[in-house]
Amino acid sequence: MGIKKEKKALGYSVQDIKADELMKNKDPNLINSLNGKIAGLNITNSGGAPAPPPPS
Repeated sequence: MGIKKEKKALGYSVQDIKADELMKNKDPNLINSLNGKIAGLNITNSGGAPAPPPPS
């Protein structure tokens, strides 16, 4: 979006994660590599199947 602010000026928490931190896990799936690295981030595996269409 092009909006930049200093971390100290934000009214909410910001967390950085470096690429080398993700590479320590050696998981080929990036999403799985993020699991447990970012506070408040919950990753759930849905099984990969699309959701069924809503009832008519």
